[in-house]
Amino acid sequence: MTEETPTNPQTEQEQSQEITGPEPGKVSLFLSQKGLNHIVLEPDHIGIEIIGIEPKSLIEVVSSLKADGFNYLQCQGGYDEGPGKQLVCFYHLISMLDIENISNPREVRLKVFLDRNGSLSVPSLYGLFKGADWQE
Repeated sequence: MTEETPTNPQTEQEQSQEITGPEPGKVSLFLSQKGLNHIVLEPDHIGIEIIGIEPKSLIEVVSSLKADGFNYLQCQGGYDEGPGKQLVCFYHLISMLDIENISNPREVRLKVFLDRNGSLSVPSLYGLFKGADWQE
């Protein structure tokens, strides 16, 4: 009698995605070309790219994105993932240079994850976006 090797119902593509994570989008590729550290996260429910960054990289990443045309901070905020989990600051940037193509503007979501037992400090974006003052 021979032993059977259990089969895994996942396809090779599913296994590959588990190992490598989400596919980098245009913004991630841009940040990589600039040598800026970031994490590619799953896109949001409408397909907008989400990038994870460290607090110390926030100003440099946002400055580079603003220079690339993401010149409008649509929204920023924060939330608690729950007891024992991380705190998250989020930023939604849009390129208003594409305003004539308003049905499909360039957008990106940034997330800064904070360990609740570590430093809970995130740099201000007020120097880049004056509208950040009341949101921060």
